[in-house]
Amino acid sequence: AGDGYNAIRMRDRRPRLSPLSLVFAIATAVAASVPVALAAAPAGEVVWVDLLTEDAEAAVAFYTGLFDWTVEDSPTGSKLVIHQGRPIAGISEIEDRLSDVDESIWLVGVAVPDLDGAVDTARDRGAEVHREISRVEGYARYAVIEGPRGALLLLLDPERELGGTDGAGSFVWAELWTDDSEASGTFYSEVIGYERGETERPRGTYTVFSSAGEPRAGMVEFDSDTIEPAWATYIGVADLAATVARTRELGGRVLLEPYEELAEGRVALLSDPTGGGFFIYELEEDDR
Repeated sequence: AGDGYNAIRMRDRRPRLSPLSLVFAIATAVAASVPVALAAAPAGEVVWVDLLTEDAEAAVAFYTGLFDWTVEDSPTGSKLVIHQGRPIAGISEIEDRLSDVDESIWLVGVAVPDLDGAVDTARDRGAEVHREISRVEGYARYAVIEGPRGALLLLLDPERELGGTDGAGSFVWAELWTDDSEASGTFYSEVIGYERGETERPRGTYTVFSSAGEPRAGMVEFDSDTIEPAWATYIGVADLAATVARTRELGGRVLLEPYEELAEGRVALLSDPTGGGFFIYELEEDDR
């Protein structure tokens, strides 16, 4: 598991998530906008997340039972996640391609000021563009890329102020898992404009992506035989143990139990009943 908890503690504020519903399947994207005026998102900030799942109904039941989320229908037929009165994520149903395998993924989106340049750079550096630049009028232009190491990412160029929520039930961090940290770090620095830094942790150093002096996301290197490259999400919770127990009650799985050597027992890796994996992080009392 990654160690984004160290970088979370470095933040002066939580990442903000946009009021833009971008829902899509792996190869094609369909966007829907929600007219909520919020604060602008800086370059490199995580501004949206989307769950792509083969069973949206089961996913909705799980997440609304686990977090203080409500879910509404969007104009495209996808689901819009509402937290503290603001849209923070989307849930979109994708085609069941492998009947004996649960295929679900949380897809991370980041803001870039020059979307055309970012997509061109990504393509030049070996990325596959799954969705060419598209636009939701008045809200954002966007594209979906697959990095050279295989991790999917949504790039956004907002056209209005964007924002999100704080506290328990919010997405508080994102983390890149890769089998080549040097190549991946160079790629995202060139495409997004991230600056790379390191912070010490009990088991070594942890790479932090920053922009405008703020930490935005982390990066962890894994052996390619153990995990596929991907972007992971962290969701803040007030009570880690209670959330882990509730996950089991709702039919989810605990992929990594909390243990003292990992964030002093404040992090766990969970999976929803449709196979979508995510971290939870127990927030400091003042941040709940």
